[in-house]
Amino acid sequence: MIYKEGYNYKKAGIIALKLTPAKEKQFKLFLEENPEHEQLMKVVDQLNFRENGKVKFGGQDLGRTWRIKQEKLSNRFSTRLNEIIQVKNANI
Repeated sequence: MIYKEGYNYKKAGIIALKLTPAKEKQFKLFLEENPEHEQLMKVVDQLNFRENGKVKFGGQDLGRTWRIKQEKLSNRFSTRLNEIIQVKNANI
């Protein structure tokens, strides 16, 4: 059961854009398939997964005016050493 009485809930969502199977490609009319392109796209996908979508192609997302709500964004304790919480014992 997802709902539990006594908890406050807020509507949230996930946006998944341009999802296509790797096998479905639209090729250019005069361009031969290049195996290096597939390897390059794998590297870009891995970087975007690890770095939260920071790698973009020229002109991509330039006109975007909306932003996803980040009011409940979790801290980055596991990825940013300068944000690790330090607890000291006053009795020491």
